[in-house]
Amino acid sequence: MVSDGGIVGDRMLGYHRERARGGVGAGIVEGAAVRPTTITFPQYLLAHDPSIVPSLARLADALHEHDTRVFLQLAHSGSLENRCRLAVEVVRRVRAVLPDHVVGIRSAGPTWSKGASSPTTARRSRRSSPGPPSPTTCT
Repeated sequence: MVSDGGIVGDRMLGYHRERARGGVGAGIVEGAAVRPTTITFPQYLLAHDPSIVPSLARLADALHEHDTRVFLQLAHSGSLENRCRLAVEVVRRVRAVLPDHVVGIRSAGPTWSKGASSPTTARRSRRSSPGPPSPTTCT
């Protein structure tokens, strides 16, 4: 689904609303760039731009009408360290406001950015942890 100039437009809203009406329990929205320098594609939302907030609220409201939860994919091109820092910051901020809500994190494989994660670095960083990742560490 293609964004409408970086925000949730009528077409994207309609796409997700129809799935919610059909009984989908959770909608995973397209990638959302967290920085102007993030490598983007036409479908990406521009989460770094405050003008996106009303369109995201409209999408959330439309899906919540059908008891559908919404997940937004945050796209961050950068080093593994920076991706970890972003993930920890997002979890902390969401938990501060919505302590009982689900926060999911999926770390992508290789990207087009120097120093980005790869299957090798992901395995290496995961092996360095004795247990599951916590909201205050990134392993």
